[in-house]
Amino acid sequence: MGRGVTDEWVKGALQEALLRDGTIQFKRVGNDLRDGICPQCGKKELFVSFENPWRVQCRRANNCGYSESTRALYPEIFEALSKKFEASPAEPNAAADAYLRLNRGFDVTKLRGMYSQETRRLHDGGYAATVRFPLPLCGATAYWERLIDADAVRRNDGRKAHISTGCKYAGKGWIPEGMEITGDGQRVWLTEGIFHAIALGHAGCA
Repeated sequence: MGRGVTDEWVKGALQEALLRDGTIQFKRVGNDLRDGICPQCGKKELFVSFENPWRVQCRRANNCGYSESTRALYPEIFEALSKKFEASPAEPNAAADAYLRLNRGFDVTKLRGMYSQETRRLHDGGYAATVRFPLPLCGATAYWERLIDADAVRRNDGRKAHISTGCKYAGKGWIPEGMEITGDGQRVWLTEGIFHAIALGHAGCA
């Protein structure tokens, strides 16, 4: 498709899903979607902001209280990203960008140069897109990668991640680009994985 993932793309995809959902049957009233059939109580009291379509709620707060994120209602929007965002010479990391932005909630502008979109062979013999992070502390060609698409994980017997063959990572780790460990009372956070380290960095713990 050659389209970069943006908040507007996500919002537009959710708006379209809400409008065409024949189970809920929303009616658009101004900037809201109203009178949808609540999945919990069955009453036509479900509503959501059309301009901020992130969460649907039942108006019967005391008698029902149903509330759900649109991400949970329409998970297909966040799947098969390598098909929705095809890599191109102009956007070689299109699906990887989408995965990190949509499924992980990261600001990819802060991660430029730290990862790439690659391809790996699955257990079923096919190939699938990955987001790959080099591990320079573990060797010149060492890396860790994560499958982007949920269907690729299923085709790979449920295995999501992979470390390059021969990578000797014991006692080593991944450090975000630009981070320097100098000592002198510096606080250093150790995490279980790369995504946790990125999340801490986004939260200001870097």
